[in-house]
Amino acid sequence: FKVRRGLRWLSNIRKALQEMADAHEELLHQYQKLEISERTLQTQTAQLKTAYDIATSIWQKLDIQETLKTITNVLVNETGFLMASIELSKDVDSKDINIKAQSGTASVSVAPIRQDIIVKDEKIGELILYPKMEMDYLLVKQLLEYLTPVINIAIHDALLLRAVTDYGDNLEQKVSDRTLALQKAWDDLTEKNKLLKEIQQAQNRFFTNISHEFRTSLTLILGPSKQLSVSSKEEGTKSTADLIHRNAKKLYKLVDELLDLSKIEAGEMKLKVSPQNLVALTKEVSNSFYSLAERKKIRLTLNSELSEIIVYVDKEKLDKILTNVLSNAFKFTPE
Repeated sequence: FKVRRGLRWLSNIRKALQEMADAHEELLHQYQKLEISERTLQTQTAQLKTAYDIATSIWQKLDIQETLKTITNVLVNETGFLMASIELSKDVDSKDINIKAQSGTASVSVAPIRQDIIVKDEKIGELILYPKMEMDYLLVKQLLEYLTPVINIAIHDALLLRAVTDYGDNLEQKVSDRTLALQKAWDDLTEKNKLLKEIQQAQNRFFTNISHEFRTSLTLILGPSKQLSVSSKEEGTKSTADLIHRNAKKLYKLVDELLDLSKIEAGEMKLKVSPQNLVALTKEVSNSFYSLAERKKIRLTLNSELSEIIVYVDKEKLDKILTNVLSNAFKFTPE
C-alpha cells in the first residue's frame, strides 16, 4: 500500500512538472507575441507622430523653405535617419524653381534611398534619405509608403501658400480696383433698370389709354352695325353690316388682348376663376374652327371619355388660350 501510494505521488509530481513545462512554453509564446505587438505598436506610433509633425509643419511655417526644413528635421529626429534632404525643381504651376532643405549628416557607407515627390501626377522634386546601418529595410519601406502621401500633401499646400503670399503683395489693390469696377457696373445697371421701368410704365400707360380709346370707338361701331344688320331688309346692306360687325368684333378682341398684355406686364392681371365644365368649354371653342377645318381640308375631332369635367378656371383666359393654340395649329398645318 505504501509503495502504491508512493508511486501515485511520483506520478502526480511528474504530471505537475509536465503541466508547468507546458505552461512555461505557452507563457514564452505569449511573451514573444507581446514583444512583436509592442514593436509593431512602437513602429505605428512613430509613423503617426512623424506624419502628424509633418502635416502640422506647414501651419507652423508659412515659408516653403522653413516647411521643408521642418520636414527633414522630423525625418531625422523622429525616425532615426542619418540624413534627410528635399530638393524641389517645380512649383504647383509647373514653373521651374530650385529650393533645397537638408538635415543630418550622410554616411558614405550607406546607400541613399530616393523617393519622388509627386503633385497632381507630376514629379516636382525628390526626397533623399540615408538610413542607419541597423535599420530594417522592410520597416523603412513601410514607413516611406505611409509618410510619402503626407509629405506630398504638406509640400503641395506649402507651395500653394507661397503662391498666395507672392500674389498677396498687390492683391489688396486688385481687390479694391475690382470692387470699384463692380460698384460702378452695379450703379450703371441700377440706373438702366430704373430707366427701363420708367419706359415700361410709360408704354403700359400708352397701351392702356389707346386701348380704351379703341374700345370706345369700336363699341360705337358695333352697336349701329348690329342694329343695321338686324333691321335692314336689303340683302347687300345686311351683308355689309354683318361684315362690319364681324371685323369690329375681331378688332375689339385684339384690343382686349393688347389691354390684357399691358396688365400682365404691369403685374395687374388677376384671374377670375369659377367652376367650369372643361369638356363643354373645349367643345365650344373647337366648334368655331370646324368651318376653317373644312376649308383647309383638315380633320378636326374632339374626344372625351367623360361628358363633364369640372375645373376651377378663368373661362375668358382659357378660351383665349385654346383659341390661340388652335389658330396656330391651323395656320401651320398643311391640308
